[in-house]
Amino acid sequence: NNAGKALYLLYKKDYTGAETLLEAMYKDSPNSLFAIGNLCLVLSESTDEKKKKRSIELGQALTAQFAKSPAAFSIYGWVLYKSGRLDEAEKALSTSASAGQVSYDTAYFFAKIAYDRAKYADAMAFLKPALESPHGSFVYREDAKLLIVEVAKKVPEKKDSPK
Repeated sequence: NNAGKALYLLYKKDYTGAETLLEAMYKDSPNSLFAIGNLCLVLSESTDEKKKKRSIELGQALTAQFAKSPAAFSIYGWVLYKSGRLDEAEKALSTSASAGQVSYDTAYFFAKIAYDRAKYADAMAFLKPALESPHGSFVYREDAKLLIVEVAKKVPEKKDSPK
């Protein structure tokens, strides 16, 4: 099915291939959280400023349409981040997190903002638990693995204190 193919392409970072499938899904189901959300993600990865702008517009529509969805706010936070709007991104991600459990991808998004702000201990606090779990959907797992290596260079690992 197209949803599975689109997700596979997103995991493989084939944003152009995923975009084609997701555009068709969005056209067929303009009220689908999956189609809109993942289309936002692939558009945000583009170097084309028009696509980045559209990802933000779709992200705004997504959070309006799915105002109680942590995933919607997480995606919107990421597209804002990808456009360099860190304060707004952090606010959207905080809205996502306030709903309870933070997804692995959301943890990665928070870690990217923390890293960019030189808050390396915070970045590590988001990345470590997300990467320690081998289960569950985590589109940005490979990116998180690369980031934690960079974060580890900035934050010395604390030795467990004696009990």
